[in-house]
Amino acid sequence: ASDNYCRIGESTKRFYQCYVKNSYSTNGFYEDSDERLKNIIKSVKVDLDELSKLRKIYYIWKNPKENQSLQLGMIAQDVQRLYPELVSMDKNTGYLSLAYDKLSVIALEAIDTLYEEYKQLKERMNGLEKLLCSKEIL
Repeated sequence: ASDNYCRIGESTKRFYQCYVKNSYSTNGFYEDSDERLKNIIKSVKVDLDELSKLRKIYYIWKNPKENQSLQLGMIAQDVQRLYPELVSMDKNTGYLSLAYDKLSVIALEAIDTLYEEYKQLKERMNGLEKLLCSKEIL
């Protein structure tokens, strides 16, 4: 638009990609997620050991024309090794992009995995406490 805003959703066409440089603001992004639209292939599983090896970094862009403030992120090549579906390559430049929004699914599965481990450890600890208490009474 002539006012330098990118408007999405004002037509019946679907929007797939928009490149925005420097900064943007929004009141939210929504993606279709209705189960009726999906063929579920399998549940997401995470390997916490492998996930912990992904580098979480602070960086500054090499290109001086880009925003030079301190950034927070990950390296697409690292993520691609574990989750290739989260990485896209620009056909012209070969540069990789990362679907950061999809990492939330990986993070939630990691939380679920840790919660299951916590419940098992708590149950084991309770059993050991009962055993210790019964031994003290004797």
